[in-house]
Amino acid sequence: MKKILLSIFVFSLMFSFAIKTWAMPTDRYVSEVPPRTLMVGIKGSDVQVLQQALIDKGFLSGKADGSFGQKTRMALIAFQKANNLKLDGKAGTQTFKLLNTDKQASVGCTPASTPSITILSPSGGEVFIAGQQITVKWKSCNVQNLYISWATGGHDLGSLSEAPIAASLGSYQWTLPSSLALSSYSNNAYVIGIESESPSVALVKSNSFTINTSTISTTLPQYVGTHSDCDGQSQCWPPIISNSATAYSCTTKINSGDGVNDVIEKSINNRTYCVKRLSDGYAGGIGWTYTYTTPKIGGIKTTTFGLTYQSCGVYGGPTDPIVIQCHTNQNNFANNLDNLIDSLMQ
Repeated sequence: MKKILLSIFVFSLMFSFAIKTWAMPTDRYVSEVPPRTLMVGIKGSDVQVLQQALIDKGFLSGKADGSFGQKTRMALIAFQKANNLKLDGKAGTQTFKLLNTDKQASVGCTPASTPSITILSPSGGEVFIAGQQITVKWKSCNVQNLYISWATGGHDLGSLSEAPIAASLGSYQWTLPSSLALSSYSNNAYVIGIESESPSVALVKSNSFTINTSTISTTLPQYVGTHSDCDGQSQCWPPIISNSATAYSCTTKINSGDGVNDVIEKSINNRTYCVKRLSDGYAGGIGWTYTYTTPKIGGIKTTTFGLTYQSCGVYGGPTDPIVIQCHTNQNNFANNLDNLIDSLMQ
């Protein structure tokens, strides 16, 4: 009997140890390079590990949900830029080795290090909308205060802030001008510049990004709103367009089960789009998450955004003027959604 009890105890101890051994690592981000390259659309515990590493290192905000979306991709590109890696937004062998060895740009900054600044965001290729709030992110070493400016076509457009910004903050929220009545030298390709006077660090420029003018209205009509659950992004509306060197592909998917969860390929104004739609119930209405992807020279453009449509029936019967107006607003917006996204993509 004692031998049986001892055997059970030993087996239980070994089983417990095995569970702990295969649990998600806490002292290192990954115990080994995963057997697959992580990219947009992939889900799993390895994606969650990657996201947590990017969060811990200051490249990603929010929660590690295990779903590789556009926000994770942009954070990964910022990490790759800071570590002189290929800016492809994919987590492969080199990326995971750096996560293991902690050789990102911020590590190794000592009092004897040369003062430096690295712009992490914008990382280049983004398409913003006039009036939209964006976040400028950077890494610095032995720098106290920064001056941030923006420019186009080699012409300085002024400072983002009148006062210097503490380098230790690592980010700065900036609202783009709502009207871009710029001089003729504007070519709609903009860059952010960051420099320091004491100690002196020469102007460092970001890769270029685009700003669409406010003539394209993204104001949501009454009875249409946005939710905050679109692929882990902090912003679900207005749409943020990103560029990628990924080859275009579209695997159609027919809806099955409750709600809508499909992928369709369609032509919008003679341009090809792959559109993913996912619906879910929200308090007082229904929510939709969309991803539009279109091919471009050298890769793709894509955007993910979230909308909610308020339940019109809560106001009264079908002949109630408020109900009629609710349906009219929602239908007009939904019918023009493809054209709106196509305009923003250009």
